[in-house]
Amino acid sequence: MANDVDFSAIVQDVVLQKYGDTSVFSTQVLLEAPNFFDQWLAGKVELSKIQGHHLRQLFTDYEWMLCQKAIFQSQTIPELNGRSAYVYANAKKQIAKQWLAAENCESAFTKEQVQGRAVVHLRISLNYDLWGFEDVLDFIVPETVRSEIETKQLDLLTWVNNLKIEA
Repeated sequence: MANDVDFSAIVQDVVLQKYGDTSVFSTQVLLEAPNFFDQWLAGKVELSKIQGHHLRQLFTDYEWMLCQKAIFQSQTIPELNGRSAYVYANAKKQIAKQWLAAENCESAFTKEQVQGRAVVHLRISLNYDLWGFEDVLDFIVPETVRSEIETKQLDLLTWVNNLKIEA
């Protein structure tokens, strides 16, 4: 899989959120040397088909579609040139705000161990009562946010509204 600057910017943000650093992703997921992912980001190496599949698995189906739209916008709108990661993150935030107001919106927290590091996922989904068709957004959140939301100290919509998206 060839490196595209806009795609790699989005992937890098997602990898850093989930794995904490790129070397863990390189060694544990891509099964390569610790600096392999950074070399791919720099355009010095290409990913195998299987490694490209691992990148795709970083995204839900809905997030994958958002990723493609963010790349398209950053490549066609001059003001957004080179800002695909921002466009992607901002789209996720704005869509999550809309979904949370919908009756068919559900949210759930799950925990995952990534190299001894606890990662908390907040999954916001829209269910259409049609088997196999559900749109999902996945956010990595600190454990403190999970606790505050689950104990009703923090409203989920307030958390989404307060998300800081780096420009």
